[in-house]
Amino acid sequence: MKRPVVYAHRGASGYAIENTIPSFQLAIKMKADAVEFDVQLTSDGGVVVFHDFTLGRLFNTDKSVSALKMDEIRQYTFHDTADGKPVNIPILEELLAVIGHKIAMNIELKSQSPDPSVLYRLCEEVFRLIKKHSLMKEVIVSSFNIDAVKQMRNLSNDVKVALLVDELSPEIPVYGHDRADSLVNPRPKPRLGTPPPLVKGGEGGFEVSSPPFSKGLHTLSFYIETAKGLSADTINMSYLLADSAVISKVHDSGLRLNVYTVNDEELLKTLTDTGVDGFFTNYPDVALKVIAQETARSAGR
Repeated sequence: MKRPVVYAHRGASGYAIENTIPSFQLAIKMKADAVEFDVQLTSDGGVVVFHDFTLGRLFNTDKSVSALKMDEIRQYTFHDTADGKPVNIPILEELLAVIGHKIAMNIELKSQSPDPSVLYRLCEEVFRLIKKHSLMKEVIVSSFNIDAVKQMRNLSNDVKVALLVDELSPEIPVYGHDRADSLVNPRPKPRLGTPPPLVKGGEGGFEVSSPPFSKGLHTLSFYIETAKGLSADTINMSYLLADSAVISKVHDSGLRLNVYTVNDEELLKTLTDTGVDGFFTNYPDVALKVIAQETARSAGR
């Protein structure tokens, strides 16, 4: 049995503050295979590592990341750290300089702006930094926003990409265009008003629509066909969706399937036995222990 890959979700976030450099350093120390983290744009075009669109959950303020400048974001610090030292919200370039070439990374792209050019700028800047730090082989870029994945593929045929999925519809057409050709020629359901402009693709040649059309309820077949059309080799999916039929269908298509966010030991055992290719977990040390036990048990059968 091939061992699943362990992704430390926002670092070793079960033990350290999520999406901070100490959390990622702890994941490395725990020998996680990879780390996962989220990035989004500040108002002045900087790329910060932060999950939520607003700072409320972690800093008790209603300010949004996209409304703040980089130097304003850097004023927010965590003080309840293990060693008592204050920790800043990291910027992407800083994080890549610290952990680059030490561990593989899954970078999730996030944007809630209705302006598609904001998404494009995020993709462009993330790609620039990956290339600058020579991390093309170590990084996979993912998003729930299919347009973000298309944009990354437009920027380069070499960057590794994955689709994120948290909902599935039954295997029936969605909006009349739940087919592979919607990848190249999006035909969203008509709506009132003037549709937003398309951002034309580059190297990949895919047209990208605005975020309101980017995430919807689609079938598993749609995601598989879209992933293959974008030369992605992986789908990252909520473990709640990953039953044996889904896992088999993804594998039969030649794609890998990683599941998130799995912190329960019994669930880790079950999913290891079902053959998923990787886990996103807040407790990478626990996941590694469980996987080692299950692998040894399987080998001894």
